[in-house]
Amino acid sequence: MSHTEPCPQCRTKGEDKNGDNLHTHPEYAYKKCFKCDYFESIDGMLSGKCIEVADRGITKATCEKYDIQMMEYTGKFYQKKLPIDVDKHRCALFNYYDNTNKPVLQKIRSMSTKQFITLKGNTKFKGLFGKQAFNPSKKWPIVITEGEWDAVSVWQATGVPAVSIPMGVGSVGILAEELEW
Repeated sequence: MSHTEPCPQCRTKGEDKNGDNLHTHPEYAYKKCFKCDYFESIDGMLSGKCIEVADRGITKATCEKYDIQMMEYTGKFYQKKLPIDVDKHRCALFNYYDNTNKPVLQKIRSMSTKQFITLKGNTKFKGLFGKQAFNPSKKWPIVITEGEWDAVSVWQATGVPAVSIPMGVGSVGILAEELEW
């Protein structure tokens, strides 16, 4: 069951006087402030901020709809199975949700080097990116793209629901598992 508590970021600015800005969602393993966008994972997954991604032309509203967060990542990327250490590297964090709308997988991708990708959470999860943002309908088509940025760009430009397969054309096989959706 969710509950509220003081938001540490709002409190440092003298806000959140009632101590109820931070909403804790244990069933989804995170805390989020809906005033300042503070986000905190409670299960070891990473967090960033939903902000405009100007170099991609993506609005804050689109990032919020798809739960894309920007962050400075410190850790390892793997390129051709070789670890590469990075410190405060600008990255996009793409959250993947299961059928109960719980975030279960995170794909962290470098904003400067396309090949720098790492995963957190349930790395065996097979599902579509962005499907938590839409309810399928016979009235609207759903566009399926090869990448997360492609999906959000389609939706932002056209208003047509768009999702992405998780790891490019190599993961096209998961579409058979998602036909019911």
